[in-house]
Amino acid sequence: MLNASIGFAQEHSAERTSESLQAMVPHRCRVLRGGEVTDLPAADLVPGDVVLLEAGDAVPADCRLVGGP
Repeated sequence: MLNASIGFAQEHSAERTSESLQAMVPHRCRVLRGGEVTDLPAADLVPGDVVLLEAGDAVPADCRLVGGP
């Protein structure tokens, strides 16, 4: 019984942590695609997209920094 209670508490904690992390990921981003800046859902990013970031932006995916001011 104690083991089941501990397992439930750990699962609940992990679920809350996962929800918190999901809330931090931006849902939309600005992308340079085909020479044009496009605003699109972060879920639609594909390898090779150039994500335009500004100070304070959250990074929507794994990215490689290629330039800056």
